[in-house]
Amino acid sequence: MGEQLNDFVHGPLDMYRDKATFDWRKLKVYLEGEDILKYKQDIYSKLQNEDCFKPTCGPQTFEEIRYQTFLQAKAYKSFKSVTEHINESTKEELATTRILTQLAPSSIPKQSVIFLNHLKKLGTHRHRQFMEDVYKNKVTGCFCLTEIGHGSNLKGFGTRAVYSKEKKVFTINTPNFESAKCWAGCLGQTATHAVVFANLEIDDKQYGLQSFIVPIRDVNTLLPFAGIIVGDMGEKTGLNGVDNGFILFKNYEIPRENLLDKLCDVTEDGLFILKVKDLESHKEKSRIALSIARISTVARNECLGTKGLVVAVRYAAVRKQFGPGDGPEVCLLEYQTHQYRLFPYLAAAIVFKNTWMYLADVQDNLDFYSKNRICNVSLASELHAIACGAKAISGWTMRDVIQGCREACGGHGYLKVSGFDDTRSAQDAVLTYDGENYVLLQQTSNILIKLWPLIVRNQKISSPLESFDFLSNGDNLLREGRFTIKTVKELFNQTYILYIYDWLVVYLIKSSAEKLENQNKQSEFWVQSDNQIFYAKDLAVTYIERLFLLKMLNLINNAPDKKIQEALTDMFFLYALWNIRNHMPVLYQGGFASNRLISMLVKEGILKLLGRIKNNAIALVDAIAPPDFLLNSVLGYSDGQVYKHLESAFLRFPNGLSRPTWWKEVLDSEQIPSKL
Repeated sequence: MGEQLNDFVHGPLDMYRDKATFDWRKLKVYLEGEDILKYKQDIYSKLQNEDCFKPTCGPQTFEEIRYQTFLQAKAYKSFKSVTEHINESTKEELATTRILTQLAPSSIPKQSVIFLNHLKKLGTHRHRQFMEDVYKNKVTGCFCLTEIGHGSNLKGFGTRAVYSKEKKVFTINTPNFESAKCWAGCLGQTATHAVVFANLEIDDKQYGLQSFIVPIRDVNTLLPFAGIIVGDMGEKTGLNGVDNGFILFKNYEIPRENLLDKLCDVTEDGLFILKVKDLESHKEKSRIALSIARISTVARNECLGTKGLVVAVRYAAVRKQFGPGDGPEVCLLEYQTHQYRLFPYLAAAIVFKNTWMYLADVQDNLDFYSKNRICNVSLASELHAIACGAKAISGWTMRDVIQGCREACGGHGYLKVSGFDDTRSAQDAVLTYDGENYVLLQQTSNILIKLWPLIVRNQKISSPLESFDFLSNGDNLLREGRFTIKTVKELFNQTYILYIYDWLVVYLIKSSAEKLENQNKQSEFWVQSDNQIFYAKDLAVTYIERLFLLKMLNLINNAPDKKIQEALTDMFFLYALWNIRNHMPVLYQGGFASNRLISMLVKEGILKLLGRIKNNAIALVDAIAPPDFLLNSVLGYSDGQVYKHLESAFLRFPNGLSRPTWWKEVLDSEQIPSKL
């Protein structure tokens, strides 16, 4: 497959491409997988032939943005058959999501992806027709969970679905505006159906939050049905191609069969049937469904950060500034300060890419992981901890990547044609949906803290994905964990890096648990809330970073050749040391480190890695870069011709060489009375 990847056009980037120690093609094939790479290239070839995906020249109106988004979604849907959609693997699905996220992010909700995923995970055969209608473009589906007054707190949701035994229907009501569903993509103007989460009630008894398929507009007219108030939320700071909407229900009836019944059902005579062994199992199944959505969010964070990173690294290899004495100017990439600004982000991009691909494999093999080994932690809890933490950390990191890369490109990075503005606004939205990040990290830390009693008792801890297993050695780590190495060479040891992280996680579990115990006079709610800033949040972060590194080791160990293995190893160590630097206070506070040596060695190690990575930087971004038409940045195209593309963009801009239509007013001195 590698030989089928085209050579780049010769140009200013050749100097660094020629210095690379490995073949970027081999790395690209290894990271993506041959099947996914072929799948993506087929999509690329189709996308390039569609006018609606080509960059527009000049600003667009709100309606033009909406219409172009509709055309993009329509064109993309035409690429696939119903059979292809149904048999799509998670990696293929996320490959699709990443392509559209980089090229036309507003078009993603138009694909009804979240709607379909919930039908797949929570529906049964009786909802198959809805899925096929989406694939055949007969209906457009959206996902209605969030309410105006509540987002993360599901217990506060007010939308109700009351079952009527006489009519054999659910009647949905929105008690007030705060309970209106909102932010659902496509809901504003174009969705015909919605998955709506509402509190189920039968004979005045509550059965918790359940999901229903709700028709909201006539498929022939797009007019809303009686009993519904639905509309658009208006202009946003970005992604205005998405018609995010709000909806209120008043005595709106839907058939009994529209309850998504994978986990529970309601019989015609009003009997509530739980299809899993107990309510906790029901909760865990629902938790897995939400975790799957967050895996997609990790992939979207990665691909948006990668887009900005590719632009900044390529630009740094072309842009020259200053030089020694009277000698020639040198590229920004030669400066250690610039390397420090960009290379840790490069490591993060590759680490995150590997993580979401691992999680995609988990998603496709949930049954295997849930039954593969005897565990005392459930798959749902472990996957929930991972997905919550990974979503938050990847989001915050890639937010910083995009902004840092924008700044690293100087003034030219502020141009619309640099691509940073669109990338930043697209990623900004990802920070919020699928869960508020601080709340998600609290979910991760809560699961970890509950394992403290097992650690204290030296009890074996096992979990389906093995991310908690190291905690079995927790008591020993706390008693004997000390920083003992003396040189950077010793620090460049993968096992030792994980040892540092093992200690960090266990110590932060201990500190968080003890803080909770010492505040037992307060309510549990406030104790957990007040434990977040310096304890539980750090715990969640270190646990997730450790997982990222652990999975990165698997990638390194299975690399196709030694040179690629070495390049990936540099990424491993840079990501690790860059983050360990942030955990120094905890290492000293907990007694793992007692002098300044660890701080000195971490800094020295980072600087050594920057020098080693420099000549491979362009090859590394080539291996993860999207094609130029997806990148859509005059600063980051693969030919490196930054100034030619800038000149062309300036000359192409509508009316850029013309005087304004109001030029006479500029020259009319009488319009501005003198103050003299």
